[in-house]
Amino acid sequence: MDQIISKKRWIIEGAHNLNWVSNSLKNADLIIFLDTPYYTRIWRITKRYLKQLIGVESANYAPTFKIFKNMFRWNHFFEKKSKAEIIKMFQQDKMNAIIVKDQKELDQYFN
Repeated sequence: MDQIISKKRWIIEGAHNLNWVSNSLKNADLIIFLDTPYYTRIWRITKRYLKQLIGVESANYAPTFKIFKNMFRWNHFFEKKSKAEIIKMFQQDKMNAIIVKDQKELDQYFN
């Protein structure tokens, strides 16, 4: 991660592990936190899994039912624990962060 954030420009995604995310957030000029609604993420997880199963969408992993179940578990954990910790980190460290719920809010911010 240090190799990435030492560059002039970089983008990361994901909030899987607060240890590595924390360091990158502290080094970011701007954080755009995409906080899509919980049930929207559930729908997208399901749709992505089905598309991967029928071969319409590629994946960097085998789309197994075990991974599909884990996606729901990870989504729930993010909603109930990680998201609040990340937002708290934004506030405590006075990070330049915006939180958007959808594409419309993102477009409004940049226009």
